[in-house]
Amino acid sequence: NTNALQDTLARISRPGKAGGEVHDETMSEMKAKGISAQIYSHPLGNHGHALGASIDMRSARPDQKTLPRVLRRGSYLAMELNTRTPIPEWDGQHVTVMAEDPVHLTDEGWVFFRPRQEAFYVIRPVPGARQQYPDGLYAELRTNKGLIALRLEFEKTPIAVASFVGLTEGTLDNRAVPPGAPFFDGTVFHRVVPGHVIQAGQARAGSTGPGYSFPNEIAPGLDHSRAGMLGMANSGPHTNGSQFYVTLGDRSYLDGNYTVFGQVVSGLDVVHSIVQGDYIDHVRIVRAGEAATRFKADTATFRSLTEAAWAIVKAAEGKKAREEAAIIAKNWASAKTSGKGALFVVRRSGKGLAAKPGQTVTARYTGRFLDGRPFASSADEGRPVPGTAAADFEYVIGKTRITAAVDEALLEMRTGERRTIIAQGVQAYGNSGFYSREKPGEKRFVIAPGTTLVYEMEIIAIR
Repeated sequence: NTNALQDTLARISRPGKAGGEVHDETMSEMKAKGISAQIYSHPLGNHGHALGASIDMRSARPDQKTLPRVLRRGSYLAMELNTRTPIPEWDGQHVTVMAEDPVHLTDEGWVFFRPRQEAFYVIRPVPGARQQYPDGLYAELRTNKGLIALRLEFEKTPIAVASFVGLTEGTLDNRAVPPGAPFFDGTVFHRVVPGHVIQAGQARAGSTGPGYSFPNEIAPGLDHSRAGMLGMANSGPHTNGSQFYVTLGDRSYLDGNYTVFGQVVSGLDVVHSIVQGDYIDHVRIVRAGEAATRFKADTATFRSLTEAAWAIVKAAEGKKAREEAAIIAKNWASAKTSGKGALFVVRRSGKGLAAKPGQTVTARYTGRFLDGRPFASSADEGRPVPGTAAADFEYVIGKTRITAAVDEALLEMRTGERRTIIAQGVQAYGNSGFYSREKPGEKRFVIAPGTTLVYEMEIIAIR
């Protein structure tokens, strides 16, 4: 198998050919022969399978927006072949065969500097290597900085784990990579915020994701209270795809709005060493115990799980909409709809003209949740925006921004006018929610995405 892999690679490789093309063609032939492998190359002078500036064939495909890196004439060639050994005492265990040797790339393909068999060596599995973890499901992320091992909570968050495992092992249909291809191999940590998270899972630069989304799974006992928690990145409720993050500290304010589906069990030092642009070389899923072994992450299983979850989400959203409509009808039966879709009731008419762009409006308002709980009040506390210091509320037309509903109302209201504004959905903070600025020793104030807000607004002056 190792010879077959090397011969195929040598035949397909040509100077100036994109590394990704070489990789894809070679892997296609190997898959047809039932051989599973990884290929790497490194510039001359950086000897070692995991050392040096990598020319990663898998991330150098011509369909990327960046120019594909081409194969150099002088390289170290490294191959990793996972296979079964016939050696009796190893009892057919999977082993890793490594082949690494200096090569020169000619117009006819690779030329090896020494007989190829001298470059081969077999890595025997560490005794009990797949039993080094307690029973459970794990993911080993091999990065350019080292290994990160993650425990995946497949029983508490089966959808997120099925997606992650299915993409990792190539068993889940998606629009980003070919069937059977490992989704995360060669991806980069495209977002790193010190003290916050490291984020990865984008198949390639500019990609929109795997072509599907799935609902949040908020499970008791899984939170963001410490570094090393594994969660799904999203752009709002129930928009999970392939991107994931690992926390770098206590990010408890994220609880309830993001799915936590695992945690780091080793390699937290590696997590803290990651910077933007570092990459994931390979992800391996480890199943320990019967329950983890039985866990399926194929397309059929994933679709079944998501269909059931979407039905629950739809029912919950319908119930929430009916309950909110009843509260609004009871308390603000005479409410009118603004041009942009917010509801409002004029409590007292104003005088004069409405403010023009560039003018400053002095106003008082109290913001409440639909159940009556206040979250901000300029009249009582001088804090019109959650998390800001006490100050008079002055709004500059065309410059200041609060929510779409408030911004629209302040363009229409006149001096002395009082108005109740009911902001739903995008008229409030939409799918993004509101997060106050982080301050040492203070808990961040959060308004969850999709929260309906009620404002009592009074215009004091316009100048």
